[in-house]
Amino acid sequence: MLPERPDWWRRFFESTDSLQIAGFPVDWETDQEVSGLQRLLHLRPGHRILDVCCGPGRHLVRLARAGIRPIGLDVAALMLQLCRRDLGPRQTGYPLVRAEAQRLPFRDAQFDFILNLFNSFGYMEDDEENFLVLRETARCLRCGGTFFLETRNREQQLLLAPFTHTARLPGGGHAHMTVSFDAATQRMNSRWYAGDESGPLIHYASIRLYTLDELREMFDAAGLRIQRVLGGYDGQPFRPHHRQLIILAQKP
Repeated sequence: MLPERPDWWRRFFESTDSLQIAGFPVDWETDQEVSGLQRLLHLRPGHRILDVCCGPGRHLVRLARAGIRPIGLDVAALMLQLCRRDLGPRQTGYPLVRAEAQRLPFRDAQFDFILNLFNSFGYMEDDEENFLVLRETARCLRCGGTFFLETRNREQQLLLAPFTHTARLPGGGHAHMTVSFDAATQRMNSRWYAGDESGPLIHYASIRLYTLDELREMFDAAGLRIQRVLGGYDGQPFRPHHRQLIILAQKP
């Protein structure tokens, strides 16, 4: 049986199964997200942009098509391979870097914007490592630069848990997913079993869910000043029922 490792993301996102079972938004949703990014951040060619945990390049590739040249960073070789494929001939002009979000391989004050999208925050085993993601973000932003974080709304997630779901796997067959919240660790844990819950464990994921107040404290300690808190890419103010929690913060 697959071990439930604290660094689960290293294995999970190296599997093509993750493209099917991670819940990536469909194309039209991603199109709306990228339009929202451009509108909210006023992105334009010439901006220095880092897409942290870029995954298969859902946002990066669309920004590239608009003439914007972000750098993509991810720890998973498979995700970067898929991103290169979709960039096609453009890939030589769009650097892709394999590295960890909590140890960014860039000099200080290099970027105008840093993006962390699609619930890629809270993966690390403890709060200190998750905080390092924010501290590294602040280090690599120029003064006046903006950090755009999309993460899960903890309160809305708790209303859903526990729950189960069946997902089709890319190679055929199904995976039975169970999702539960561990109050002791404040983590949402997802397990996928082959066929049904009696089958072997084939994938595991665990994300620390933070309250908005906790995030405010972490951002402040990292040297990031929150400017706006939104409930979606359309710019609506955040409300407790929203699925997404979007934070726009500036490095003073």
